[in-house]
Amino acid sequence: MEVILQGIIGGLLLSVLIGPVFMYLIEVSITKGIKEALFVDLGVFISDLTAIVLSFIFLNQLKFLQEEKAITGIIAGSIFVIFGIGYLFKSPKSVPEGDDVGEKVKIVTGKHLLMDVAKGFLLNMVNPSVIVYWLGVMIVAVDNYGRSSSDIFVFFTALLLTFFSIDVLKIIGAAQLKRFLSPKVIDRINLFSGFGFIILGTFSLIMGLLKL
Repeated sequence: MEVILQGIIGGLLLSVLIGPVFMYLIEVSITKGIKEALFVDLGVFISDLTAIVLSFIFLNQLKFLQEEKAITGIIAGSIFVIFGIGYLFKSPKSVPEGDDVGEKVKIVTGKHLLMDVAKGFLLNMVNPSVIVYWLGVMIVAVDNYGRSSSDIFVFFTALLLTFFSIDVLKIIGAAQLKRFLSPKVIDRINLFSGFGFIILGTFSLIMGLLKL
């Protein structure tokens, strides 16, 4: 239950982040309907799952990290601090009026729902911070639960299901969220998220340095 609770908390923290994918989900829900937005979100979910698996495979190739707990703490801490600083300087943007922000991904929008899944997948994967973020989370998870522990699977399952469930609620309440998400509000949320990641990263850095 403790691992599940930690995964739920991780999913809740991740759900407050506001990036291009979040804005696109809100826009699609408003302009094209909830069904299409849900399939875009499914693509985002698959891309996050892919990034998590790649992060786990990458860490398994770095055998020295299995013993060097101090190094893993320092690496994870540095990732979260950099991630947090990036959110402190993130420019606030309100939900666009009718503009398809997904056109930043060079893929032709079709009526088939599989195209929505592909678009969500690509839009999330082209953001380099996604793989960096999940690598940091994976380092912390491996450090806490061990590489072969089933707790890692439970942790990420709880995290992703929580994150995906909240995304569904965002999509359903898109019209209300759109009125709420002014640049000023987004700026405050980004500041809150940024400081949160900086605090988390600093704590991990300190713990890693103490183990040296």
